[in-house]
Amino acid sequence: MTDREYIEALNNAVADSEVQAIREYTSKAVALSLERAGQALWVSSWLSKDRCAEGVALVIQMSAELATALVNVLEHANWYAAASLIRQLIETEYLMWTFAEAKGTAKDWLDASPEQLRQTWTPAAMRKRSGGRFRDHEYWTHCDLGGHPAPKARFLLPEHDTWIDRRFVWVDFLQHMHALWRDTGRCLDALDHSALGVTDTWRRAGSSLAVWREREAVTLLDLPPDTPAS
Repeated sequence: MTDREYIEALNNAVADSEVQAIREYTSKAVALSLERAGQALWVSSWLSKDRCAEGVALVIQMSAELATALVNVLEHANWYAAASLIRQLIETEYLMWTFAEAKGTAKDWLDASPEQLRQTWTPAAMRKRSGGRFRDHEYWTHCDLGGHPAPKARFLLPEHDTWIDRRFVWVDFLQHMHALWRDTGRCLDALDHSALGVTDTWRRAGSSLAVWREREAVTLLDLPPDTPAS
């Protein structure tokens, strides 16, 4: 498939109003489930003095705030702001996956000095430890669109030409949210706090994600190219 064919197919899929409604509902459901789980785990970790659970709770709460803010800016079609928040959300996704993969790492992160955070817990360091789960190119592309201001991101701004339906940002957001939600559940299970996830809010998020995955026709393994092929 050429770049032009890919973009045409993506635009057609993104423009499906019924699926777009599912994206929006699912995003809100998952954001709320993270918020509730983070609050519950924070209280539980404080009562139990569980430092590992405390670290996980902090990252869940950070993720929930980012997710809630993302829903808000996306509903107002602030695409560039959304790209910036997604880049930050990806870093919480890295952390949650790391915590889920290796028990005790959340405490290590929580107790790390500023120097250790810069050396051990940078996005690049976590990508390297992921063994290919997280790819350099994908993160760098998100940095081009939502990191330090860069010309590549101009197509996300109003009154600038674009060859792509900007609503693809909803799809990108949800793909990262799905991974984050899944690894949050893994962390709750590993911490023996799985009951915190067994709530109506969490179950609704899971059901919504299942419907979205069944209906979603777009897979953004990488974000679209800078320009369509000539």
